[in-house]
Amino acid sequence: MAKKLTVNFVCQTLDIGGAEIFNLDLMTELQQQGIALNCYTTEPRFVKLLQKNQLQAEQIPVILDLVGDWKGLLKAGFYLPKALWYYWQLVRKNRATDLFLLSSFTEKIIVSPLAAWYQIPVVWLEFGPLYPVLNKFLGFPKLLYWLVKDLPAAVIIPSQHTKKDVLKTGRIWAKKISFIPCGRKISKTQLAKYQRLKIQPNTVVCVSRLEKGKGQDLLLQAFKIVVTQIPQAKLVMTGDSPWLPYLKKLATKLGLNSSVQFVGRVPDALKLMAQSAVCVFPTVWELEGFGLVVIEAMALGKPVIAYANGPVPEIINHKQNGLLVKKGNIPALAKQLLCVLTNKRLAENLARQGQTDFTNQYQITPVAKKYIQLFLNVVSNDQTVD
Repeated sequence: MAKKLTVNFVCQTLDIGGAEIFNLDLMTELQQQGIALNCYTTEPRFVKLLQKNQLQAEQIPVILDLVGDWKGLLKAGFYLPKALWYYWQLVRKNRATDLFLLSSFTEKIIVSPLAAWYQIPVVWLEFGPLYPVLNKFLGFPKLLYWLVKDLPAAVIIPSQHTKKDVLKTGRIWAKKISFIPCGRKISKTQLAKYQRLKIQPNTVVCVSRLEKGKGQDLLLQAFKIVVTQIPQAKLVMTGDSPWLPYLKKLATKLGLNSSVQFVGRVPDALKLMAQSAVCVFPTVWELEGFGLVVIEAMALGKPVIAYANGPVPEIINHKQNGLLVKKGNIPALAKQLLCVLTNKRLAENLARQGQTDFTNQYQITPVAKKYIQLFLNVVSNDQTVD
């Protein structure tokens, strides 16, 4: 790289999910490839993870929930002066930077015009569809978005599913949009370690945030059908949230207390997945932008079953590297689980192809190189994108 780029990554987030794990891997890899990075985020645990990976990270002291509920919007109005002051100071002290990389709605609305004032280019990350967010509060977020939509030099999207909505709802110019899928940093050493772990027969693992729309309730209902055919089957779910008590009550109601284990937050979700017989991604969430857990399972050589929701069919090729089920269909999900759990050859074939596809498409190093090339194009005022 002829010039060492300086990039400021700004991300408001309230939790650590797939997007944050990808961003962690991406920032780490960008730094290893010579990018000078400064990271700013609202989530203290995310700050610690970034710092643990030797990244410069600072916690943003104020949260503006412009796209949550009415209570959050009113609270955001109260804290708006403090936020404007903080972000103005942030941009001002980094006015010598090459560009800002922005991944959340609030930062796009506030930081983009501030950066434009100092003639600093910005690049946006749009992980998921915009319409559920922009249509809230009688379209107020849409108005804010449209006011700044022409400011980014480029907009990165991880799926064609997201691209369609960014074009339609966000009204971003097509020439500004660049498709770069997400990736994961899982080394050969890590894979070797996980592959030495003993697989728990008939164990199904679901790694995801516990949130309505992520499909854990649908999976529990499907698993009720599974245990009638395979009584020894076990379902392990990760995550902790206010929705957990509801899921536990549902498991009790379905008579699954001895078959389902809620393990909360785990320090190493990959280890849990590596010990499973099959991984399930049952999300029906309308904001789904990629599906990082899917490629993690593929990397580990695990058969994956998922609802054909949003961008997931772009990752899973049905009956080739995984199995797809019609969105929300509970009996069909149970049927596919039973197929994989009772057909060893099918499970092995799906896992083998999934691992090959991960190696060819979703490793973080080539993904980061695409980001760097885009950054170089932006800094040199070359707006050509793939």
